[in-house]
Amino acid sequence: MPNAPKSMPLTDGTGRPRPGRLLWLTALVGLGHWLLLTGLPAAKTLGDTPLASEALFVTLQPVDAPQQAPIPAAPQTVRTTDPTEPGSKPPAQLATAAGIPIGAGTGPSRDAAEPALDASVLSDAAGMAGDTEVVDRQAAGMGKEADLLLALANTEGQDGPSATNPAPYRFSFPEPVRIVYEAQGRSGFAYTASAEILWQRDSNSYQAALRVSKLGIPLSVWTSKGSLGAQGVAPLRFGEKKGRSSEIAAHFQRDKGIISFSRNAPNVALQVAAQDHLSTFFQLSSMVAAEPARFTPGSAIAFQSANAYGAQDWTFKVGSLDNLGLPAPAASGLRLTRDHSADYDIKVEVWLAPTLGYLPVRIRLSQTNGDFLELVARTTEIPQ
Repeated sequence: MPNAPKSMPLTDGTGRPRPGRLLWLTALVGLGHWLLLTGLPAAKTLGDTPLASEALFVTLQPVDAPQQAPIPAAPQTVRTTDPTEPGSKPPAQLATAAGIPIGAGTGPSRDAAEPALDASVLSDAAGMAGDTEVVDRQAAGMGKEADLLLALANTEGQDGPSATNPAPYRFSFPEPVRIVYEAQGRSGFAYTASAEILWQRDSNSYQAALRVSKLGIPLSVWTSKGSLGAQGVAPLRFGEKKGRSSEIAAHFQRDKGIISFSRNAPNVALQVAAQDHLSTFFQLSSMVAAEPARFTPGSAIAFQSANAYGAQDWTFKVGSLDNLGLPAPAASGLRLTRDHSADYDIKVEVWLAPTLGYLPVRIRLSQTNGDFLELVARTTEIPQ
């Protein structure tokens, strides 16, 4: 009979546990506890698991209450185009087209307001990657209103009639004429004098002079000469002489775009349709005579006006048709007024007679200190 395998007693002859057997028993008990703590079914062993190494990193969930890991929000999609591709804009054009905040429009309602994407952000992005197009407009806070604002921004600065950019004016230049006035004024003391304005022209140039004298002695002389064209009266030189003093002048250097002065005053930029203090009256006359219905009470005419000392922006407000109490045909005149803009500034009032082709039949120049000069027409004649 074959020998039966001998059992391995757990104790030695003295009754003490054998050390080797005790270690194996402890290891088996620890392994059983570990299997229970990790949640693996007791019927399975590591050998029954297809990928034993992966099973160590699996977290089992209860079957009756499954949970899913949260899905991360999709990032904003931005498409970047190469600035060298056909149809792409250079960075400077992008910054100009987005000259207003883009995120200010009304988009879908949100629990929390998102920061607006403004022009500086687009400009920075354009500087790094050429033309940047935001595809996800909702994420950028954009909507139809932002598109409308962009369209308005692209049309800003275009030409068109407005309060500051009126439709082009038309002109009807007066025929050559001499207007004789009675003058009165105050310059520290009251005085009376005689005066005349001489206007001469051909098809494309003009000369004008205003002379105020007392007993044949000149008190003040203004002269103006220049061209006539699409902008109306266009002076080239304005001269001013008082009493026996030397003449001083302003020069309209249109090729250089400046007005220079003989008294060494600083040059000023020459504006379109700029006038001098004498040509101003004939510019107004030419404009109103060409389109009387355009200049209703409350309307305005603005342009730059210069004398021998400097230049200012003058705005004339159109007033009413006043009864001047003058002999026909200068019985009434359309009043235009340029008010003082500062102390020691000049106020200009001129009345244009409709029955005389809107010639200036009354002129009043006054200062805040009370000094003034007023001219009232008495006769008109054709110069020889």
